[in-house]
Amino acid sequence: MATTTPPPPQRPRFRRDVVRLLVQNPEGALLLIGDSDTSLDPAPRWWSTPGGGIEEGEGHLETAVRELWEETGFTCAPTDIRGPVAVREAVHGFGLFVLDQTETFYAVSVAGGEIIPGALTESEVDATWDNRWFSRPDLAAAIARGEDLWPRTLEVIWDALLDPTTWPLQLEPAEESTIPAAD
Repeated sequence: MATTTPPPPQRPRFRRDVVRLLVQNPEGALLLIGDSDTSLDPAPRWWSTPGGGIEEGEGHLETAVRELWEETGFTCAPTDIRGPVAVREAVHGFGLFVLDQTETFYAVSVAGGEIIPGALTESEVDATWDNRWFSRPDLAAAIARGEDLWPRTLEVIWDALLDPTTWPLQLEPAEESTIPAAD
Protein backbone atom coordinates (compact mmCIF):
# COMPACT_ATOMS: atom_id res chain seq x y z
CA MET A 1 0.00 0.00 0.00
CA ALA A 2 1.35 3.40 -1.00
CA THR A 3 1.98 6.03 1.66
CA THR A 4 2.43 9.80 1.58
CA THR A 5 5.84 10.75 0.24
CA PRO A 6 7.67 13.33 2.36
CA PRO A 7 9.40 16.19 0.52
CA PRO A 8 13.05 15.37 -0.36
CA PRO A 9 14.64 17.30 2.56
CA GLN A 10 12.39 15.47 5.06
CA ARG A 11 13.15 11.94 3.89
CA PRO A 12 15.69 10.06 6.01
CA ARG A 13 19.08 9.85 4.29
CA PHE A 14 21.42 6.90 4.79
CA ARG A 15 25.06 6.33 3.76
CA ARG A 16 26.34 2.83 3.04
CA ASP A 17 28.89 0.79 1.12
CA VAL A 18 27.36 -1.73 -1.28
CA VAL A 19 28.54 -4.77 -3.24
CA ARG A 20 26.80 -5.32 -6.60
CA LEU A 21 27.13 -8.64 -8.43
CA LEU A 22 27.49 -9.32 -12.13
CA VAL A 23 26.18 -12.89 -12.07
CA GLN A 24 26.74 -14.80 -15.31
CA ASN A 25 25.56 -18.24 -16.35
CA PRO A 26 27.57 -20.63 -18.62
CA GLU A 27 26.07 -18.99 -21.73
CA GLY A 28 27.36 -15.59 -20.58
CA ALA A 29 23.92 -14.16 -19.79
CA LEU A 30 23.68 -11.70 -16.91
CA LEU A 31 21.16 -12.09 -14.08
CA LEU A 32 19.02 -9.06 -13.31
CA ILE A 33 16.43 -8.69 -10.57
CA GLY A 34 13.14 -6.86 -11.14
CA ASP A 35 12.88 -4.32 -8.31
CA SER A 36 10.31 -1.67 -7.40
CA ASP A 37 9.48 1.15 -4.98
CA THR A 38 6.35 -0.15 -3.25
CA SER A 39 5.91 3.09 -1.29
CA LEU A 40 4.60 4.68 -4.50
CA ASP A 41 1.36 4.02 -6.37
CA PRO A 42 1.85 2.89 -9.03
CA ALA A 43 5.13 1.30 -7.97
CA PRO A 44 7.92 2.18 -10.45
CA ARG A 45 9.86 -0.85 -11.72
CA TRP A 46 13.42 -1.36 -12.87
CA TRP A 47 16.00 -4.10 -13.41
CA SER A 48 19.12 -4.17 -11.24
CA THR A 49 22.06 -6.36 -10.44
CA PRO A 50 21.86 -8.43 -7.25
CA GLY A 51 23.67 -7.06 -4.23
CA GLY A 52 23.34 -5.09 -1.05
CA GLY A 53 24.93 -3.32 1.85
CA ILE A 54 28.08 -4.41 3.63
CA GLU A 55 27.20 -5.43 7.18
CA GLU A 56 29.36 -4.73 10.22
CA GLY A 57 32.35 -7.05 10.35
CA GLU A 58 32.08 -8.06 6.69
CA GLY A 59 34.46 -7.41 3.84
CA HIS A 60 33.48 -7.06 0.21
CA LEU A 61 33.93 -10.75 -0.63
CA GLU A 62 31.93 -11.97 2.38
CA THR A 63 29.14 -9.56 1.42
CA ALA A 64 29.22 -10.81 -2.17
CA VAL A 65 28.88 -14.45 -1.09
CA ARG A 66 26.06 -13.61 1.35
CA GLU A 67 24.14 -11.40 -1.07
CA LEU A 68 24.46 -13.96 -3.87
CA TRP A 69 22.82 -16.59 -1.69
CA GLU A 70 20.20 -14.27 -0.17
CA GLU A 71 19.00 -12.88 -3.50
CA THR A 72 19.47 -15.86 -5.85
CA GLY A 73 19.99 -19.04 -3.83
CA PHE A 74 23.32 -19.64 -5.61
CA THR A 75 26.39 -20.37 -3.52
CA CYS A 76 30.06 -19.75 -4.13
CA ALA A 77 33.34 -19.38 -2.29
CA PRO A 78 34.97 -15.98 -1.83
CA THR A 79 37.70 -17.15 -4.23
CA ASP A 80 35.05 -17.47 -6.98
CA ILE A 81 34.39 -13.73 -6.90
CA ARG A 82 36.33 -11.70 -9.50
CA GLY A 83 37.09 -8.01 -9.37
CA PRO A 84 36.33 -5.36 -8.43
CA VAL A 85 35.12 -4.73 -11.97
CA ALA A 86 33.77 -1.20 -11.42
CA VAL A 87 33.16 1.37 -8.69
CA ARG A 88 30.79 4.33 -8.50
CA GLU A 89 29.08 6.75 -6.16
CA ALA A 90 25.29 6.53 -6.46
CA VAL A 91 22.29 8.27 -4.97
CA HIS A 92 18.99 6.41 -4.90
CA GLY A 93 15.98 8.50 -3.90
CA PHE A 94 12.95 6.43 -3.02
CA GLY A 95 9.51 7.49 -1.83
CA LEU A 96 10.37 7.18 1.85
CA PHE A 97 14.18 7.56 2.07
CA VAL A 98 17.39 8.38 0.20
CA LEU A 99 20.50 6.18 -0.06
CA ASP A 100 23.96 7.60 -0.70
CA GLN A 101 26.24 4.70 -1.50
CA THR A 102 29.56 3.60 -2.83
CA GLU A 103 28.83 0.66 -5.13
CA THR A 104 31.57 -1.84 -5.96
CA PHE A 105 30.77 -4.32 -8.73
CA TYR A 106 32.17 -7.86 -8.72
CA ALA A 107 31.73 -10.72 -11.19
CA VAL A 108 30.82 -14.32 -10.44
CA SER A 109 29.95 -17.25 -12.69
CA VAL A 110 27.28 -19.74 -11.63
CA ALA A 111 25.84 -22.91 -13.13
CA GLY A 112 22.63 -21.05 -13.97
CA GLY A 113 19.16 -22.40 -13.51
CA GLU A 114 16.22 -21.37 -11.42
CA ILE A 115 16.59 -18.45 -9.04
CA ILE A 116 15.27 -19.37 -5.59
CA PRO A 117 16.29 -16.64 -3.12
CA GLY A 118 17.82 -17.93 0.09
CA ALA A 119 16.76 -15.18 2.51
CA LEU A 120 14.97 -12.06 1.30
CA THR A 121 13.63 -9.59 3.83
CA GLU A 122 9.89 -8.92 3.83
CA SER A 123 10.43 -5.59 2.05
CA GLU A 124 12.62 -7.30 -0.59
CA VAL A 125 9.92 -9.92 -1.20
CA ASP A 126 7.35 -7.14 -1.65
CA ALA A 127 9.59 -5.12 -3.99
CA THR A 128 10.87 -7.98 -6.19
CA TRP A 129 8.63 -8.64 -9.18
CA ASP A 130 10.83 -10.82 -11.41
CA ASN A 131 14.31 -12.09 -12.17
CA ARG A 132 15.72 -12.95 -15.55
CA TRP A 133 18.85 -13.97 -17.42
CA PHE A 134 19.69 -11.30 -20.03
CA SER A 135 21.87 -12.02 -23.05
CA ARG A 136 23.63 -8.97 -24.49
CA PRO A 137 20.96 -8.67 -27.25
CA ASP A 138 18.22 -9.01 -24.57
CA LEU A 139 19.79 -6.13 -22.65
CA ALA A 140 19.98 -3.95 -25.78
CA ALA A 141 16.32 -4.74 -26.54
CA ALA A 142 15.26 -3.83 -22.98
CA ILE A 143 17.08 -0.50 -23.29
CA ALA A 144 15.48 0.13 -26.71
CA ARG A 145 12.03 -0.53 -25.14
CA GLY A 146 12.79 2.11 -22.51
CA GLU A 147 12.99 -0.31 -19.58
CA ASP A 148 14.75 1.20 -16.60
CA LEU A 149 18.09 -0.39 -15.64
CA TRP A 150 20.11 0.39 -12.51
CA PRO A 151 22.94 0.97 -13.12
CA ARG A 152 22.12 2.85 -16.29
CA THR A 153 25.74 2.22 -17.35
CA LEU A 154 25.27 -1.56 -17.27
CA GLU A 155 26.39 -1.96 -20.90
CA VAL A 156 29.68 -0.19 -20.09
CA ILE A 157 30.21 -2.42 -17.06
CA TRP A 158 29.40 -5.53 -19.13
CA ASP A 159 32.02 -4.45 -21.68
CA ALA A 160 34.56 -4.13 -18.84
CA LEU A 161 33.92 -7.78 -17.92
CA LEU A 162 35.64 -8.73 -21.18
CA ASP A 163 38.85 -6.84 -20.35
CA PRO A 164 40.10 -7.28 -16.77
CA THR A 165 42.98 -4.89 -17.53
CA THR A 166 40.40 -2.07 -17.24
CA TRP A 167 39.40 -3.07 -13.69
CA PRO A 168 38.35 -1.38 -11.56
CA LEU A 169 36.51 0.86 -13.97
CA GLN A 170 35.80 4.22 -12.30
CA LEU A 171 32.25 5.19 -13.22
CA GLU A 172 30.81 8.69 -13.05
CA PRO A 173 28.63 9.48 -10.01
CA ALA A 174 24.96 8.84 -10.75
CA GLU A 175 21.50 9.40 -9.37
CA GLU A 176 18.96 6.67 -10.05
CA SER A 177 15.77 7.53 -8.20
CA THR A 178 12.06 6.90 -8.23
CA ILE A 179 11.69 10.34 -6.60
CA PRO A 180 14.57 12.82 -6.91
CA ALA A 181 16.86 12.87 -3.91
CA ALA A 182 16.76 16.66 -3.60
CA ASP A 183 14.36 19.53 -4.33
